[in-house]
Amino acid sequence: MRNVFITILIIILCVGTSCSYSKKFSQEYYKENEAILHSIKQRFRDHYKSRPFSIEIKDKASQHVGLEIITDSVRYIYDFDLADPAMIDTMQKYHFDIPFMKSLIDDMRKTHCTWLTNLDYFEDLRAQHLVFLSVRHYRLESLFKKDKYFTLAFFENPQPFDEKGRLLNRVNKKELRKINGAVLFKMTERVAYAMSSDFR
Repeated sequence: MRNVFITILIIILCVGTSCSYSKKFSQEYYKENEAILHSIKQRFRDHYKSRPFSIEIKDKASQHVGLEIITDSVRYIYDFDLADPAMIDTMQKYHFDIPFMKSLIDDMRKTHCTWLTNLDYFEDLRAQHLVFLSVRHYRLESLFKKDKYFTLAFFENPQPFDEKGRLLNRVNKKELRKINGAVLFKMTERVAYAMSSDFR
């Protein structure tokens, strides 16, 4: 009976500390990488206007890349090894800026970014956009936590948050606003974060 009690106590302590640890990691990671994250966001947003795409780093060694190319009627999905010449050929075929893409992928690898995309939504009947990225970091790996991905949402305008720092619905500020099913928390007026078991 004593052993069972001790086991339950350990589990409760691990779960309790994981929440504060996740918050601490989020704030530390963002502070350490703020400049490069905003650079990734801005460069991606600028390039997205002329050539819509999403990009994924698919493995822990950051050698395998998924590229989602969006046209007016079709979404093309490609998988490449970074050393595969077909990746450059494909980018040229769809008129990507090759040095830009190489630089973007390098910075994603440096920051452990696994997914970079643009999300469209409507607010007061007006089209809005946000850049959404996911990070998989070894410091988030644990037997006691399902959440493995740190996600960031970069909004174009300041967002409303409640007293606990949770993102609110702009129209009905009594409602929490979720993205991909996750509650997001305030990092800055225009940046919100969440922990998730999924990278998208």
